[in-house]
Parts: sequence; C-alpha cells; structure tokens
Amino acid sequence: MSATTTIIDNNVFTQSELNNILNISGVAIWEYDLPSRELKINDNWFNLLGYSRGELPESISTFFALVHPEDLPAIENATYQFLTNPKVEILQFQLRMKTKKGYWLWLRNRSSVQTDIQGNPEKWSGSVMDISKLKESENQVKKKNQHLNSVVNSLSDIIYEIDENYTFKNCWIPESNPYCDKVRSFKGQKIQDVFNPTIFDHFKKLVDKTIHTGKPQSFNYYSPKSQKHFLTRTTLITNSEIGQNHVMMVVQDISSFQKTREKLEQKESNLNAMIQNTSDVFWAIDKQEKIIIHNQAFFNLYKGISGMEPGIGKVLDDGFLLDETAKRWRLIHSRSLRGKDTIFSKHVIFLSGEVRLYEFHINPFRNKDNEIIGSVVTGRDIDDIYTAKKQAEKVARLKSKFVSTISHEIRTPLNAILGTCHQLERNNLQENLVDDLNILQLASDNLLSLINDVLDFTKLESGKVEVKPTVFNLKHFLLAFNQFTLNLAAKKGLTLVYEIDSNLPEFVQADKTKIHQILTNLLSNAIKYTETGTIILKINQNQSSKSKSHITVTVTDTGIGIPKKDLDGIFDSFTQSSTSYQLLKGGTGLGLSITKNLVELLKGKIGVESKLNYGSTFQVQLPLEIAQQKNIADKSNDNSSSLKNMYILVAEDNEINAKIITRLLGQWEAKYDLATNGQKAIDAAAKKKYDLILMDIQMPVKNGFEASDGIRKDANKFNENTPIIALTAQPDFSFDPSYREDLFDGYILKPFHPDKLKMSIIDFL
Repeated sequence: MSATTTIIDNNVFTQSELNNILNISGVAIWEYDLPSRELKINDNWFNLLGYSRGELPESISTFFALVHPEDLPAIENATYQFLTNPKVEILQFQLRMKTKKGYWLWLRNRSSVQTDIQGNPEKWSGSVMDISKLKESENQVKKKNQHLNSVVNSLSDIIYEIDENYTFKNCWIPESNPYCDKVRSFKGQKIQDVFNPTIFDHFKKLVDKTIHTGKPQSFNYYSPKSQKHFLTRTTLITNSEIGQNHVMMVVQDISSFQKTREKLEQKESNLNAMIQNTSDVFWAIDKQEKIIIHNQAFFNLYKGISGMEPGIGKVLDDGFLLDETAKRWRLIHSRSLRGKDTIFSKHVIFLSGEVRLYEFHINPFRNKDNEIIGSVVTGRDIDDIYTAKKQAEKVARLKSKFVSTISHEIRTPLNAILGTCHQLERNNLQENLVDDLNILQLASDNLLSLINDVLDFTKLESGKVEVKPTVFNLKHFLLAFNQFTLNLAAKKGLTLVYEIDSNLPEFVQADKTKIHQILTNLLSNAIKYTETGTIILKINQNQSSKSKSHITVTVTDTGIGIPKKDLDGIFDSFTQSSTSYQLLKGGTGLGLSITKNLVELLKGKIGVESKLNYGSTFQVQLPLEIAQQKNIADKSNDNSSSLKNMYILVAEDNEINAKIITRLLGQWEAKYDLATNGQKAIDAAAKKKYDLILMDIQMPVKNGFEASDGIRKDANKFNENTPIIALTAQPDFSFDPSYREDLFDGYILKPFHPDKLKMSIIDFL
C-alpha cells in the first residue's frame, strides 16, 4: 500500500502509526481486489486464529474452509442481500471460525465495496473483531432469562419491574396464562395507562412506600371484574448503573387459597360454636397447667366449684381441683404429657352443696407437628345416667327374682305331672290309654319348653342362651309332634296336612327343645289365626352331605293373613299384626320374636309371605348335624349302670316331688334318706357318710345354699367331699345373697326326665 495520511479528530497519523494502532487493537483487516482477485490480510487475522503468517494460504477458499458449517447459510444470505440491495452500504454478520487449537471463535465481520470513477466495483475491504467475550455475556444473560422464564412459567404469579416513574421496565408472566400477551405489552408503559384508577392508586402507594422505606410491602385486593383475590408483594432493587431505584412487584392469584381459608374459618367457627354450646365440659392446658382454651360449660363448672372465673393463661386453681384430687390430677396430667389417655369418675361438690358425678377424659393435646404441648380434657355430668343405671340394675334384679320365683312355682307341679306320667307309663297301662298318656307327656314337654323360652326371653335378647345339642331320632320326633298338633287342629275343626320328606336323616344332633319350640310356635300361630280351612306343614331336605343336612320347614295356613305394612315388624318383640286384634283377645306378641331368635341361634333363617284374608306362609331353614345310629345306642344305654346299694340323701320339702324322687331311687335299687328342710339335711349328713346328696334350693328353716355350706363345714367331716347336686326349679340364683357357685358339683333343673336324673347321678358317682 502507498503512504497516505488519515485525519482523526484533526490529528494526522502516519501509515506506520495507524498500522501500530490496528495491531494494538487486535482488529483484523482485509482487502480483496475484485479485478485481480488478490487478497490482502494483516497479521491480526492470523493472530486471532492462532496461526503465524505463512501457515495458511491467503485465499478466499481458506476463509470459507475455516467457517463453521452452520454459519455459511447466514453469510451467503447476508452477502446476497448486500449485493442486491443498493441501500445497504455496510455488510455485517457474525460467524464462528476454527482456531489452530480446534475450538470455535466468535467473530464480527464488517465490510464495504469501493467503486471506480465509472461506478464499477473495484475493492472489497473490511474488518474482523473477536466478540467471544460479548457472546459469552449474551449467553449468560440468555441463560438467566431462560431460567427466569422457567421459574415464572412454573408459577402462576405475574412479576413486574417498575421504576420510580411508575413505568413497567419488564414484565414476566407464564405462557399458559390467558393474559400473557396483554401483560407483556405493558413493558414501557405506565401503570396508570394500563390499569384503572383504583388499582393504579394501590400500586402507586406500594411503589412509593417500598422506595421510601426500603422494606418489602404487601397488599391484598379483590377484583370485582374477574371475581378474584390477589396478593401483591413488592421488593426494592437499586440500579447503581443508572442511579435509579426499581421495585420488583409480584402479583399472585390467591382466590383458591382465599376460598380454602374462608372454609377453614367457617369450620373453625362451627367447631368453636359446637364446643361453646355443648353441655359437656371442655378445656385444654399447657405443660405448666395454664389454660389454653375452654368452653362456657367449663366456665360454669369452674365458678360453681371454686367461686372464681377461669381465664386464658391462668393456672388451674386447687380450689377447682379440690384438695383430695389435686395430686391425682397432676399425676394424670403427667401421664397425658407422656402420650397416655386417662378416664376417671369423680363426685364434684359445688359451692351450693349439690354433689354431681362427672366422668372426665384426659388426652394428650398435640400441635400441628404432632408434638404434645399439654392436655385436653372433656367432662360429662353422668349423675342422672349413673342413677338410672343403678335403678335399672335394681329393677333387673327384682325382675330376675320374680321370674325365678314364678318359674319355681310352675316347675314344681309340672315336675309332679311329668314324674307321674313316667310312673304310669312304667306300670303298663291299658293299651287304649297309651296314646292319651303320650299326648299328655308331649303336652307337658311342650309346656315346659314354653316356660323355658319365656323365662329365657331376656337371655335371648342379651345373647346368653346356649345351644345344647343332643342326638335323637328325627323322624320319631316329628311323628310324635304330628300327633300333638293333630289334636290341636281338630279342636278347631281344621285340616292339618303333614308332609315329611322321606330323605330326611334318621338321626341328628341338634337342640331338640329349641326345634320343638320353633315348630310349636309356627303351628300354634297358624291354628290360632285360622278359623276355617287347611294348615300344611312341610319338612323337606334341600341340601345334604355326609355330616350335614339342611332342612326347610314350611307352614302354610288359610287364616286372616298379615297386612303388607305389618310384615317388616312381624318378628319384633311384643308385636302382632293389626288384623289379629279384630279376631282375638290377649296374646303377648312374643311368639314370633322368640321363634326368630331361636332360628338365628341355630344358624338358620326365617321368612314370611302373606296376603290379607288369604293366609300366610312361614319358612324356616335349619342346618342339622347328621349323627350315626351307633352313637344313639351308646347314649341311650342309660340303664346299663346300677345304683344298687348306693346311699343317697334327698333334701326336698315338696311332698309330691319327694315321693317321685324316692320312688325312682327305689326302682333303681338305691338306698336313701329324706330330709324335708335344710337343717334336717345338715343333721342327717352329720351322722353318716352318703355317696351323693340331692339338694333342693328353696326349703324352710335353711335353704339349699345354707344347708350345703353347713354340710361342708360339719366338724365330723363325713360328707366334706361328697358330691352335692342342686335339684331345683329355679333357673337363676344371681339375686340370692347366699348364692355361692362353688357349693354344688352340678345342677339338675326341674322338671327332669327320670333317665336324665339317673344318668346325672351315675356320672357324679
């Protein structure tokens, strides 16, 4: 190049000085002669890429060979625009070129074309500058913006940057927000230009206060237009570069939170109202026994006992706890602080002199982190309940005593009837009297079972009745039952159709008495409510295995029927169909209730279908255990053992019962002595040794309990270990103060079957 001068700021530099300045600046320059295609490059171009002059060919092809492939399309496009558009004077683009060390260096290229006098392109010259650090800064800013956008998009918040003049400098909003474009358009505008005066006033006050105090501010507001609640928070940002304070404002939609809070506040209000209005006493104390919360009932109790008013933060007064319970209460409180619950009852003495029984529940009081911070106490006045319970227990004892007494009075003559029947049967009566005697015996058995079930009614309801299975011949049992019911039906002129499935098992193990009662109740009901027509009893086997038989008992009548509205409650206690009162008088309404309880006790099911004036059908399904015949033979061999020469003391004051028992003992060749009251039994046992003692309970002078106790304590010790069997018509002794379960070795309930009595005696002997 020829020596020229360049004027800069009126100062003249020589060409050598200019070259020196260019070398120092690090800017690479190049010139391409278009006619000759000659390329000139200064040393800085090689230095930027890490080469020395001579290491690279100085050609256009070398230049393009080092350009990043991704940047070539952009360079070609920029060049095309430059050459085809006369208005563009400077060609400028950014590119990456590979250095000698193999990494990519960001460069900025600026160039222009010089023309000759005729306007033809002559030279293309330009400069290349290293912009790697600028690009790195841009990338960092870009990453920060991406991170910020990522954070903003992950939230539902809107973020504004506002200067002291209330101008939006930046606006960030999630892309998913439907107002995204609108909010982003706020940038560069003033608050008052985009918001109504009310919101502008709120925002202005926040900005001013944040700048003035330098402290974060917050404000809640409700937008009627969108019907939403917003929380606005501001933070001061000092921009030292421009000497201005900016405010970062975060606007958060808290509508769902607000609704949740309102619901919680409502629930808290409702809960507090419940606590305050309940009659139960409620309070909570911290670890130092200071009151945290209490309700009105506690206030009244506290004042009624101590004469003082409780207050939040006050320690429970010993005047309220009472001297004798203060120590106990503190022990319970310490247990509560260890995570244990306590329930105790205490008579509370009021200043008025009234005494009431309270039950207190003390439980650990935990905070939201499940840490125990005190005790919470609930108390309830149970004085009336306690009194009612005691009264009910007293009534129950009186009822039990009454039922037991009535039972004794009924069972005693019934025992005589059954005993006499047995004796008549044993004496081989005339053949024409055998059927009558069987009917009498069956009727007596039925009466006994009726008495037992009525007496057990309360036990049935409380679930205390036991199932006592025995092995018996099912078909014989059903035939005997048929004879009894035929006579009942005949008395009313009704036809009884009796159908027994031939596939029924012959021997079963079940509670014979309860099955008899179920059948009796169902047929008696059918006969009772049928004036004319037919009653059908069907007993079928609908399922069978080696060990079990499932039978279905169906009783159908042509009686008055049951209204549909009464069917749901027909098995309830003391309930009768409304139609029954039109035809009948009396009745307890216990029959079907007892029947249902008995069926369910035997693991069965019962149901009914009925139509008014057309009759009813009751159906019972029962599972029965199938028994082997050889077991029957073993069990029925009652008379194989002998009582010959056994000495038995009989303590019985009833003349008829005494005659039946001693007659049976005589038939079994046993020896016996008879004592007609408890004292005589003690005297007899003091004189000789007996093998067994049969002891009645209700006797004059001394009852069975007292007599048995006297025999056990007798100084002669003749019968200290002799088995004593209570022979009684009384099913319940719980009301008797002299009752002791350990006095007897066993019980036999009157009336009894002679064979059962003999088997029991043999078992004990």
